[in-house]
This record gives sequence, C-alpha cells and structure tokens, in this order.
Amino acid sequence: MSDFLNIHQVAIEKAIKILDATGAAYAIQYNGNTYGALEVKPATSGKRQRRYAIGETRAYYWPIIGHLKAGDSASVPFGDYDPKILSSNISAYCVHVWGAGNAMTAKNDEKQTIEVLRLG
Repeated sequence: MSDFLNIHQVAIEKAIKILDATGAAYAIQYNGNTYGALEVKPATSGKRQRRYAIGETRAYYWPIIGHLKAGDSASVPFGDYDPKILSSNISAYCVHVWGAGNAMTAKNDEKQTIEVLRLG
C-alpha cells in the first residue's frame, strides 16, 4: 500500500512542478498538507443553510391562502419572516398546488404583506 501512496505523492509533486513552471496560482490539499499560495477555504457540506425549518413558512401562510378559489385574494403579513423568502415560498407552493400561471403574488411594503391572487 505504501507504494500506492508513494505514486500519488510523485504525481502531486509533478503537478506542482508543472503549475510552478507555468506561473499558475494554485492551492492543493493532499494528505494533510497544503501546497500553493492560494487561500484554501474549509470544505462545505454542499448543503444550503436553511433560515427556517422545512414547512415552517407553509404552516404560517397556508391557513391564510389555502381556501382561495379562482378570483379570490388574500394578504399574508410578513410577520417574523423575511419577505423575499416568504414571497418565494408562497409563489412556489401556489404553482405546486394550483399549477403554473394560476396565481400571482406581490410584496406590499406599505402594508407589510404578500398579496396573493388566485387566477385559476
């Protein structure tokens, strides 16, 4: 197994020589070591950090808009929620439940609400 690891180390060293010769900026992390001058940021899990728990905003707005029929409208107060996230979540759920093009949403900063109009 040590020969196998050694071949990897040789390959890394060769890559570093090539990068240095070309004048490239790089950062390589290998076997607990970092090579190159670029700053290496910690690896992330790839998952987006959620501001609210799954279903939290839906539990807030759905009792307000869930009963709407075609032509009805309702106002969802911002409450403690970020209006941009709340509006996006409402729009996405309306498409999911009523279908694309069957609802409109608009942020009303004056009233601190998200206005929802069900079209179909």
